[in-house]
Amino acid sequence: MRSFGCLCYPTIPKCQRDKLQARTTPHIFIGYPFGSKGYKVLSLTTRKIHISRDVVFKENIFPF
Repeated sequence: MRSFGCLCYPTIPKCQRDKLQARTTPHIFIGYPFGSKGYKVLSLTTRKIHISRDVVFKENIFPF
């Protein structure tokens, strides 16, 4: 179990980013999705919810 609301960095797939674009962006962990594997995360920049399987967690940092 992960800490709700902690800072995390999901990896952006190669097909969705450019050659010089960052591989990760800061997100907030908001839970586990129903019916699929992975983590449900909220983007700090766009305020959109994404589901990702490859995520690095910083469980001691809470942005809010």
